[in-house]
Amino acid sequence: MLNGPGARLGVGVAGLGQLAREVHLPLLARLPGVQVVAIADPSAEARQHGRTLAPAARVCETLDELLNETAVQAVVVATPTAD
Repeated sequence: MLNGPGARLGVGVAGLGQLAREVHLPLLARLPGVQVVAIADPSAEARQHGRTLAPAARVCETLDELLNETAVQAVVVATPTAD
């Protein structure tokens, strides 16, 4: 819950593929009152790319890790769609 001036919504991003790196993370970084607090992807390479875009975020390997972060109040699901 956000309370008072300066309060920020802690957002987690699940999935760090091209769309998350090129659209979601840059947009979230520009939104006032929003802070990306955790990112997750099973790919070490994707996590490394995500880390450069959200350096203050906790980097997780699994969705469970991300969801267990107490600072996460909302989640952007940016995982690949099924074929």
